Amino acid sequence: MAERAFMYCPTCRMSGVPHNEVFRIDNTKLQCTIGHVFSYDTLMAAKPEMIRKEVLEQAGPGDVTQKVFINGEVLRQFNEKYPGRLSATVTQILRNHLDDDMVIVDGMQARELHSLKVKTGAEIVAAVKQNMTLVDENEDLRKKLSFIEGMFTRNGVAMPEF
Repeated sequence: MAERAFMYCPTCRMSGVPHNEVFRIDNTKLQCTIGHVFSYDTLMAAKPEMIRKEVLEQAGPGDVTQKVFINGEVLRQFNEKYPGRLSATVTQILRNHLDDDMVIVDGMQARELHSLKVKTGAEIVAAVKQNMTLVDENEDLRKKLSFIEGMFTRNGVAMPEF
């Protein structure tokens, strides 16, 4: 029995039949329903479009149903971007907000970070560490400058400049 390969036939797609699926016939041969036959290597070389599996959310152990009000337009945009991921995403967002160590970067802050070429949390941490190092170095230099300035004063009175 043929098994789904979760790819569309690239030959059929070029011929104007975009949703003709490829099936595994055996370990070495794949074939579409029209009859185009491929080895795995030749199929991959043709860069077939993958068929996305539909994610059907189901309640997990310990999950409860809760009525929540969500703006309709926001929900529509979310479902467009992440179909079938509402419950899992809401659960993860709630978990994140329960984490006392969580740091939230909003859209405006994220855009500013991107403009500064900072794109990941690791880069943010590195930038903060580098800033702390520079602050410490600056403080050391201020102390050295103060010491040097003190060498040119006598009893708190500045020496005349030449």
